Amino acid sequence: MTGYFVAFEGGEGVGKSTQEALLSDYLTQQGHVVLRTREPGGTPAAEQIRDTVLSRAHEGMNPQSEALLFAAARGDHVARVVRPALARGDVVICDRYIDSSISYQGYARALGADRIKDLSMWATGGLLPDLTIVMALDPEVSMKRVVN
Repeated sequence: MTGYFVAFEGGEGVGKSTQEALLSDYLTQQGHVVLRTREPGGTPAAEQIRDTVLSRAHEGMNPQSEALLFAAARGDHVARVVRPALARGDVVICDRYIDSSISYQGYARALGADRIKDLSMWATGGLLPDLTIVMALDPEVSMKRVVN
């Protein structure tokens, strides 16, 4: 792969989208082809999975099922969007990636970080970002941003 893969991680309202846009604009001005994408999502199938898992109608979904659905969405996204872009030499900027699943499913849903990492690595054929940028912010500030 000749491209460069950047993932942004962090909670809601920390400014990931703002920083992703700034980085994308800068790299585009420098002559790079940039693809911005997100997880879960990025393909029609992955977007449908996202809608299903994040829907209030599916609150209380069994944690294992949720993890498998997120892994399926990630696998489709990587195979159909991320890897082809990297093969073309593009810069891929992704809003969330494996670290989010490790955090949400591995820790918050108590499925185990190693299990979720292994599942994600299997689903993606082992693709990891060249750079992961983790953003943090005082929780009270981020919640105010989300509400507004």
